[in-house]
Amino acid sequence: MTLSQVKALLPTLGNVQFQLENGAFVPEHFHVTEIEVEYQSDTIGKYALDFDGANFILKNKTTACLASDKCGIPGEKQKVSLSELTSKRSACCTPNSGCC
Repeated sequence: MTLSQVKALLPTLGNVQFQLENGAFVPEHFHVTEIEVEYQSDTIGKYALDFDGANFILKNKTTACLASDKCGIPGEKQKVSLSELTSKRSACCTPNSGCC
């Protein structure tokens, strides 16, 4: 949702409320820093903004690793059978194993 879309909606609303995707309403003390919305509850989250006809909805955003070649996450999902995993590893955290 763009800033111009938000500005067009505001005069038509009797009450402005923001809601998270899980249905919880955002407390009145929050503030919008950009129309990429930031809201701090337990942590600071960044959200896209949508409108459901009555309330503005803070839509969860996801990010991608910017250094995928350095973070150890394979580009494609690896197909490994469970039997291969258990045969290549020893039980590290068993009592008296000495590795934990």
